[in-house]
Amino acid sequence: MSFLQTSEVLSIDETFPTEVMQLIFSFAIPRIAPDAFHRIQNCSNGLLSGDPYPDEVREVILNTSKRWRIMFNATPQAWSTIVPIPGHRCARRNLERCLDNSAGELLDVYFPPGVHLVQGWFDTQVFISLLRPHTARFSRFYTHFNPFQEEILLLQSLFLQENIQHFHLRELGLSSGDRMMVMTAARVNFPSLTHLALSDDLMEVFRQLDVGNLRNLTSLRLIFAWRNTEMQDLRLLGFCSRLETLDIEVQALASYHQNANGIINLESLKYLKMSVPDPEVAGMLFASVSMPRLTHLVVSFVSKAERYTSINGILGEGHDHLTHLSIHNTSLQNISLASLPNLTALRLFHCRLGPASLSRTLDLGSLWKIRLHACQIFVEDVVDLILMRQKLGLVTRVMTLDQQGVGLEGLVNEAFGHGDVVYSVRDELG
Repeated sequence: MSFLQTSEVLSIDETFPTEVMQLIFSFAIPRIAPDAFHRIQNCSNGLLSGDPYPDEVREVILNTSKRWRIMFNATPQAWSTIVPIPGHRCARRNLERCLDNSAGELLDVYFPPGVHLVQGWFDTQVFISLLRPHTARFSRFYTHFNPFQEEILLLQSLFLQENIQHFHLRELGLSSGDRMMVMTAARVNFPSLTHLALSDDLMEVFRQLDVGNLRNLTSLRLIFAWRNTEMQDLRLLGFCSRLETLDIEVQALASYHQNANGIINLESLKYLKMSVPDPEVAGMLFASVSMPRLTHLVVSFVSKAERYTSINGILGEGHDHLTHLSIHNTSLQNISLASLPNLTALRLFHCRLGPASLSRTLDLGSLWKIRLHACQIFVEDVVDLILMRQKLGLVTRVMTLDQQGVGLEGLVNEAFGHGDVVYSVRDELG
């Protein structure tokens, strides 16, 4: 991008090879971030922090000179990343231009919230009519649907061709600002799909996908906090034989019957991030699913329970491979790690620790890293905390911290961070 910011841009020799200029143009366009899959529910634009919108860069190049404009329009790779600017009055025109000039290139599409295609609002039918002829070229497709009047939107309205396999689509992320929205995906086939992210009330898409599509998934995010999760939904996870990363948010577990149809095996799962209302629902989930290769686990509770629980009470047994554990927003009395022989890193965030829970129940074992963020502990446990710090030999300082820490991107970074460990404690009197 630096070549666009210098005064020597126009001094480039007119005989500079066209092929080289087109290659430079292709690299000049910002691309959708590799971790866009983790951002679709966060109302982001899918780009790396600080990057301009692709349309902004294209506009600069097109207005530089006539020769640049001709070469740029003849560079399909420079038009293959589509990220409309929210609220921009030319969003539709820019979208149509990208679709036309990208020719046969595979498309990376990311529609952030607030994109207006018709007279200041998001028109679903226009959106579908513009994109539908090009869906066979989609490689990554993320979109946030703004609130609209229709109650039912069929994904096959966008991917219309029945019995046609969309071989190029690798990543699909759908988010909605309308809780009344219902989306289905019957008869849509994505044989190469590896990443799927669904939020709000879009669970029906996951339920209607072909079983063959589920077998190729390696990363899955299901964020649908305001509806019940059926046991059948969990059983569908059993078809995801290659699933390595799972991010799931559950408000209630409906029609639960423990072991009624056997344990659901997620043999390849390594990273699990889950948000549940209470330890009881967490216990139901862990009792229903076998994850023999799980190494990283993040468990968040919607509200902090007054009644103390234990780590074993939340996780149960059978997590021998677990190396990193992060628990958010609950009350812990027993922090025994005897059932986690390979645990090396423990993070407790915004947890309330019972009296003497550190000295009586925490056996360091193989643990070499522990973080306490905004946790409430009793005054008499501060001494044990200091002794534990000295034993680990990794902590640089102890401080009082009331506010929440800033999360890092990605499942592992978000849970455990990097560098020296900082203990953050808040005394709880009485």
